[in-house]
Amino acid sequence: MSNVIFGQEVTEIHKQVTYVNGSGATKTIYEGEPFCYIFDTTNNYLGYDKGNAVEGTTTAEGYNNEGKYLFVENPATDNLQWFAGVTARGSWCGKQVANGASLDIEIIVPNGAIVPVRAGIECTVGRTVLAVLSGTQYLGHPLVTTGRPVAIAEETNAGLDTTPGLILAKLDPNLFLYQSNTSTALLCGTGGTAASATQILNIINLSSGHTGGYVAPLQVLVDCTGAQASAGGSYAISCQTTVSGSITGNGYTRVINATLNLTGTINAGQHMAAVMAQLGGSPTFTKCEHVQCLWADASLGANPTSGTYNIIKMTNNGANQTAVDNAFYVYGGYGINKLFYFDTCDGITANFISNGGTGGATKVITSGGDWKKVKCSIEGTDYFLILMVNPSEIDRDA
Repeated sequence: MSNVIFGQEVTEIHKQVTYVNGSGATKTIYEGEPFCYIFDTTNNYLGYDKGNAVEGTTTAEGYNNEGKYLFVENPATDNLQWFAGVTARGSWCGKQVANGASLDIEIIVPNGAIVPVRAGIECTVGRTVLAVLSGTQYLGHPLVTTGRPVAIAEETNAGLDTTPGLILAKLDPNLFLYQSNTSTALLCGTGGTAASATQILNIINLSSGHTGGYVAPLQVLVDCTGAQASAGGSYAISCQTTVSGSITGNGYTRVINATLNLTGTINAGQHMAAVMAQLGGSPTFTKCEHVQCLWADASLGANPTSGTYNIIKMTNNGANQTAVDNAFYVYGGYGINKLFYFDTCDGITANFISNGGTGGATKVITSGGDWKKVKCSIEGTDYFLILMVNPSEIDRDA
């Protein structure tokens, strides 16, 4: 038997909570405004101290304090992970709560239902992402460190960016990946035997039998339509690994590990790569510093006392040690002007390019100017590649 809905969203769930105003100012309760649980409170709701089995208004950590899921507060930088929901329509809407005071209210649990939320940005139906923001009584843009995406607008309203108001939205924070305590990191593999084991938080394990098209367990598409000002930029994916602990054993520390494992029969004109960096498009350039498909930037503060410090390392660790035909394969069929461009590499102490000589008619090959030596190392011994300015053949006896 189905529920009689009478125009209502039957998946909408309400929950009674107590709003505690610790903002430092009097707050007015608005319908649809977001709240977060006071996840770190020791104040209990029932007036019973479970830790000591006596009456009391506080419960110590570790004793299942119900206040952690019955007390809510305004969003702040340290509680966005504990988004509780938005205010439901009721008599509490419009009431003022003094700083330090509290009020019993009802909130709508964020379970994917389409419900009224208070938004403060221009919305487009089915497209605008709405986020709970630190210190704000409406949903807005998902700002870095101060915002968490929790909804997608289900209506179009262009006037909300000037005056916050109600709009229907699919309220579901699980639509977005958010694993952060905002101002401090979540903990993983701390203490016990788990500290010495592999730790993986998110896994995509897929086997595809597709015979056409392509399969991609994760696809990220970003279109930056705004005018980016000074210091602006964009990332399709931004990755960073910080090693703040000591490393005392051999191993590998990598920000990205891309492995192409070939085990089947390959009989086609395939182009295969563990990593492919492709630069395309048809922009209008009026000014640009550099454009590159791949940028390797090394900026360590010191050289290792043992081992080498490389910008790029190439190895052949395959079972067939003679399988690699070329360390570099350059296809210039569509135009390449130079093989290398050296910038600020010449004449500086300890740099790898230095002056070689002036050339001249007594040489088998003449140089149109000063020639250069490019230092290389073979099995630990330094050798030099010779670079000449517009070299040309001359007769040996000339």
